[in-house]
Amino acid sequence: MSFRDDLQTVPKIAMNIRSVLVKTVQELLVRLPLVGLHGMGGVGKTTLAKLLFNVLCAEFEYTCFVPGFMLKGDYKEMEGRVYSSMHRYGKMVTQRRQELEPGDLKGNRLLLVLDNMENEHHVELLKEIVLMNACANSRYIVTSRSLEVLDSCIAIFGRRDVNAFFQRDVDACVFDVGFLNHDNSNQLFRSHAFPYPDEPSPSMTEWIDKIVEKCEGLPLTLEVMGSYLKRDPREKVWSEKRWSQTLEALDAAENIVNFNERLWAKLQVSYNSLSPEEQEIFLDAATFFNNSHWMLFEAKACWRVLYGFEDVRWKTLVDLCIVYNVDETDRILMHEQMRSLGMKLASAWGHNRICRTWTKKNVPSTSSMKLASAWRFHRLFNWTKENEPSTSFSPGMEIEEVIALQLEDSMALNSRAIGQMKKLRYLESEKMLMLDEVFGNLSKKVVLLRVHGEVNSLHNLVDRGRECLAVLVLEAPVRCLPTTFSELQNLEIMKFFGCLFEGLPETFGQLPRLRLLTLSNCSRLRSLPEAFGRLSRLEKLIMVELHNFRRLPEGFGNLPQLQRLVLCGLSKIRSLPESFVRLSCLEDLIMMSLDNLQRLPEGFGNLSQLNVLVIEDAPYISELPESFSRLTRLQNLHLNYMPGLQALPDTFGELSQLSHLSMLRCNIKQKLPHSFGQLPMLTLVDIRGCSSLVFSEFCAVCPRIPKLRYLLSSIGGSHGTFSYCPKVAHHDDQSVSISELRSIFGLDPDVPLEDDEIRELEKKYLAGEFTPTFRFPGELRGYFDYTLAEVDFGQMLRDIGI
Repeated sequence: MSFRDDLQTVPKIAMNIRSVLVKTVQELLVRLPLVGLHGMGGVGKTTLAKLLFNVLCAEFEYTCFVPGFMLKGDYKEMEGRVYSSMHRYGKMVTQRRQELEPGDLKGNRLLLVLDNMENEHHVELLKEIVLMNACANSRYIVTSRSLEVLDSCIAIFGRRDVNAFFQRDVDACVFDVGFLNHDNSNQLFRSHAFPYPDEPSPSMTEWIDKIVEKCEGLPLTLEVMGSYLKRDPREKVWSEKRWSQTLEALDAAENIVNFNERLWAKLQVSYNSLSPEEQEIFLDAATFFNNSHWMLFEAKACWRVLYGFEDVRWKTLVDLCIVYNVDETDRILMHEQMRSLGMKLASAWGHNRICRTWTKKNVPSTSSMKLASAWRFHRLFNWTKENEPSTSFSPGMEIEEVIALQLEDSMALNSRAIGQMKKLRYLESEKMLMLDEVFGNLSKKVVLLRVHGEVNSLHNLVDRGRECLAVLVLEAPVRCLPTTFSELQNLEIMKFFGCLFEGLPETFGQLPRLRLLTLSNCSRLRSLPEAFGRLSRLEKLIMVELHNFRRLPEGFGNLPQLQRLVLCGLSKIRSLPESFVRLSCLEDLIMMSLDNLQRLPEGFGNLSQLNVLVIEDAPYISELPESFSRLTRLQNLHLNYMPGLQALPDTFGELSQLSHLSMLRCNIKQKLPHSFGQLPMLTLVDIRGCSSLVFSEFCAVCPRIPKLRYLLSSIGGSHGTFSYCPKVAHHDDQSVSISELRSIFGLDPDVPLEDDEIRELEKKYLAGEFTPTFRFPGELRGYFDYTLAEVDFGQMLRDIGI
């Protein structure tokens, strides 16, 4: 079981192809604090950095992998993204109760990767972190196409103030990531063109060699070309015509002198094979959704309206390696060179050759646009404070060609200009707007809308969004929703922030496609309509900081597809409706800061699909219902900060899949049920903040739990933490990481181990020939935000018979 969330996804074949490079750079990092990886775009710098990060991360307290897209914006924005991405012992720091302060890094071992550094601001950010960290045992990996940038990074370690905490002169180096040789290129190409169990016939060898040669040893091109030429399952033989046409296209690209232009021409071979709808999805992904805060399922909601068959079309892009394969709840990602190709194609969009996506940070090159359109585009985005022209637009301007608009405060576009964008599909605004005027002129083709500002009525929004609107994020003091709101027949995702309505109309339950609803900081909302249970496709409901909310409707349990429910900060809710137990698809239930919730429904155990249950800060709940043991799929249970909880049910041990149990500051007054020792899958118990009576109860029952590996508890109010590890025979597998071996045998983490030494330590570990020090292994230490101190528990363990 892995407790790390910071591991980077890398194809298995990459480790085989780059294993020598990984070992070489790893050896450099034993003595050097920084290694810069240099090379052209698509050569594999990021992949190598990810491989190194995965190999090294267990040796460091703090880790952070910063992809290139996070190094955008001003300095403060970049700094915030880096610190918010920090992990401690594999767990993201900002997921805990407190934010990471830069000073927290001081003197602690840090592994930091900054990918795709481009300018002096990135170098300055690295310098600040190095000085803030001030730890000689930290390591830094940076990648860039620019030798000048990497030289500036190296210069940081020649500074006197940096050398001061190393107590010696230190050095750093640049490592050139070269092209793949022919054998490795051939192996990578074949892995995509002929996935197991497919094997090329001998007659294909000549074709393969020619294609591989044209890919110039670039991993990205090899992957994309191999995926493009992969045999269609419906074909019995490989299409020689397609291979011939591909070779001709690659031959034509060879005549392009500029490296990037030549690379894009080769990648475009795959793009040209897409259907018009798939091309549209790729351009949307590259120019609007890529690396944004939008998740894949939100983008698909839009594409479902615009193009249809969105799952099939997206899978085509994934299969062709045009985009990365990500989960539905993750951001859309693609290689930077694929994104650059998309930006190039989008910067000369439509008959008028105007950029299809408008954003201040993404102004297209004027060389790719007609002079007139380029001048018009320049007018929009290069106004100075001293000479700001009128924001009116003449009919001759091709502003109507714009497909997507990301509006920022500094962009002087008004509501009238937005109204002239007749082809607009995506509108996202950081700028405060007069929304009545915007909604009145909005294109009826808009599928995604995220805006905030002042608004009196949503009638115009309903009128303009009736046909297409699929995603709506609204931050505005809306006082009521019109009854016609249900006419938004394609609306799938809706998020309201800071609204002032007291309730939702009964017709709200008639939204046929609604899948996700967020209600946050709507301070006057008191209840949901009885018809709410008719939302037959609702999968996720998030209700946060609704301090005047009093009850869920009786028909709430009629939501047949609800999978995730978050109730946080609903301080006036006293009970859950009895129908609640009919939520047959509910998998994740998170209830926090429900200050007045008195009890759980008696039939709570009927939530048969529940996998994660979090109940926190619910002081009046004194017991769990007897039916609780019927939650046979429950794996993670958190009963935290519940001072009123008196006991666990006698049948608690029937939770057959429970693996993690957290009971922070829950001072149950009665003994643990005898069945507790029968929990077959329980691996981790966290009882920090509980009384010594609770601690002794758990310690007494621990030996009877077959798979328990970790018991976390504060002792006597100190910060000592006890880790109970049963005999090795209880482990599913008897593997152990090098970092665990170092910890178990008390070895210096900075001293490298030879292979024969590692094997000898593994033998001793498996034979039980060691004295436990009860320190957490690298994968778990700090899993919870908690300061550890070594404590001698030897006598205590003997006293209780462990």
